[in-house]
Amino acid sequence: ISQIYKESGDKDSFQGLMRFLVSTNLRNTKLCKIESEYQPSIENIIYRVINSDNSFAQIKESLNDVPDKNVLRCFEYFYKRLKSETIEKVHLIKNRILSTNYIDITATTEEDSYTIFEILNARGMALEDSELLKNHIMRYYQPNSSIDRVKQEWADYIVNRLKDGIDKFLIHYVRHRYKTPDSKISAYSIIKENTASVSIIELFEDLKKKAKYYNKIYMPVRATDGGDCSEVEFRVFKFLKSYRGELFRPLLMSLMDAMEKKQISVDLYEQFLIYLQYYFTCYNLLAQETSNKISKGIQKFAYLLENDFSSQQIIDMINYLNEKLPKKGEFTKSFSLLGWSHVVPAYKSSSDKRRIQIALLTYEYFKFGYIDIADLTIEHIIPDSKGINSLIGNIIPLEDSLNNKCKDKPVLEKLYYYKQSRFGMARQFAEKHENGEFDVNKRAEFMGAEIYDALLEEAKKILNKINR
Repeated sequence: ISQIYKESGDKDSFQGLMRFLVSTNLRNTKLCKIESEYQPSIENIIYRVINSDNSFAQIKESLNDVPDKNVLRCFEYFYKRLKSETIEKVHLIKNRILSTNYIDITATTEEDSYTIFEILNARGMALEDSELLKNHIMRYYQPNSSIDRVKQEWADYIVNRLKDGIDKFLIHYVRHRYKTPDSKISAYSIIKENTASVSIIELFEDLKKKAKYYNKIYMPVRATDGGDCSEVEFRVFKFLKSYRGELFRPLLMSLMDAMEKKQISVDLYEQFLIYLQYYFTCYNLLAQETSNKISKGIQKFAYLLENDFSSQQIIDMINYLNEKLPKKGEFTKSFSLLGWSHVVPAYKSSSDKRRIQIALLTYEYFKFGYIDIADLTIEHIIPDSKGINSLIGNIIPLEDSLNNKCKDKPVLEKLYYYKQSRFGMARQFAEKHENGEFDVNKRAEFMGAEIYDALLEEAKKILNKINR
């Protein structure tokens, strides 16, 4: 701005800015008010602006060989932007800059810096829990000589691992480690209340370990692809993330910790994961029950398994979850009403289609084992031109290539293609209904009952392994 005033001949405005750029000593020598040993160009630019009639081009040329070229580029950027404005706009910008205030607080000790940090947060804009927790750990971690290492480990093992999932991690962390209310909570406040300064090291080590667990849950990657997840972990964690099964994350961390401590075997741990995936499928996605009916129990058992592990806690948790399931008749009724259609408005939504896909894959797994087919399509056995033909009792999964061959064909001709499918459901239908006749409602009720029984059988497998 001073350079522009000088070039425009506005001597009064130019001289008026001098007190912000330079001062004079007792010998009336001008001294630059801004200096930096790392950016010498700042001082050089100021002296060239105030002590000569140099044009911008001459100033730029005289400083062309300086090492801190970014400072010169910054000067050039603002000069060119302001030069394109009217002198009235330059005056306005100058006045806005001069009316700006800032507070510079210098702490003489590290202890003071943490105290100031907390006071400012309490009275200013609220910081994220992760920032407050980091400050809490830095403040009380001993010995002080370890602080630089702790800062780096916080970045490496927590922030870089979890990225934008760090605040969700802290909420789920406190729910699995501490007794917490059902209402909205401040993770930082709960950790601070439950952690004495002498256990900061233990807290930090636990946070790093659980962040590693949470990374697997939040961003699952197969071990074969360079990640940490087994095949079962990848499949379950990916499914729960896709369908927002976040309710189980505190419990999952407790189970992972129990496995690492060898309180449960790897086999039992993975059996648990499969059970939780299909419990969530049957309870939330198919029966469409609300999570708040089981959230309190999930948090309770997550805490107990982490802090007071016993085989009985596992048994009690399985029994609790099974008791919360709707009765078998209610489940099969809800299941029978699932449907999807190309043409019937009541069943055309994407959520209807998603539930049908989940129901088909769940039945496929329980009856025929897990199958990973990317091109699953929904096959209406009888064309879905009428409402009842849109229901799940009239639907099977089929590969896209086979589905295309079935288009517009009568049921009896479709059976030939169903027999070629990798999906057990399609082959089973072709074998069971060779004449092409079946009852849509009865088939749906039968499928729902088999899924319900299979889920309880998964729970029974876990209980049997514990009892052994």
